[in-house]
Amino acid sequence: MKKTTITNWFLVDLINLKEKSLPQLLGQILWGDVLSDDTGRFKPGDYVCSNLIVARTDRNFITKSGSHYECVGKEKHVEVNIFDLHIIRQGVSPKQLIDLKQPLKLDLGRPDPAIDTDTLFKEIKEDSKLGKFKFDD
Repeated sequence: MKKTTITNWFLVDLINLKEKSLPQLLGQILWGDVLSDDTGRFKPGDYVCSNLIVARTDRNFITKSGSHYECVGKEKHVEVNIFDLHIIRQGVSPKQLIDLKQPLKLDLGRPDPAIDTDTLFKEIKEDSKLGKFKFDD
């Protein structure tokens, strides 16, 4: 049996977040970095994003298309919205996708000391007097 061996791998739950109800699991896929490939489809270092998984035995998987995968290393399990599948198929790892989709965490409680707020507010008021935009006192 020919197989593709991957590392840095993710078991990805494809879910539908468009529905207002609870997320629905639509299926699972693998995403990882190729260590070796007996099938000749991939080179070591390539990434692979599999078809839907139909069978699993420990760290060995079979997909709907009949491909066999052996996974090396620790399993990372993530959920990805089905509407974002095209992004990870282009090579963005599920972790990168999740990081990109996280809201920016800004500390808005403290002003930046490099910004002179008095001067900034004076400039805003001057611009509003010139009709560039409205500013309520």
